[in-house]
Amino acid sequence: MASHRKDYPELVLRPTQADVLGTSFEAYITRHENRIIKAGGVAKIVMPASLHPRRSGYESVERLTISRAIRQHATGGKGVYRMVYVEQKPMSVAEFKAMALDKDNLPTTSGEGRSGNTGARGGGTPVVGRAARARRCAALRCR
Repeated sequence: MASHRKDYPELVLRPTQADVLGTSFEAYITRHENRIIKAGGVAKIVMPASLHPRRSGYESVERLTISRAIRQHATGGKGVYRMVYVEQKPMSVAEFKAMALDKDNLPTTSGEGRSGNTGARGGGTPVVGRAARARRCAALRCR
């Protein structure tokens, strides 16, 4: 990891397995906060080799309830967008998943133009983010 600025040293934290399993991540970072600040607020954390991720998977989350699901509405164009976040009623993970995968909630594709964001090349590719803008600009030879 290269230092993001030359006047700050690179900081690598190597917690032991006891650090990882015995305290919360927040407590570990708080304990090393002064060192991280002196390094410009950036640190690389290398987990111990003896630590293995969960092998048995997770219990089903379908029965959990999301108390404050957020629905995002985006409007705008030409680099100026307005985001409105609307808090939904409590819902289960299964209900949230169904809502998220609903056709009206998926990213617009360049052939549809639902939000006026049609793209330059067509072909049904999702038009979202910087990568899509870069492709459009490359196709239009934007500067």
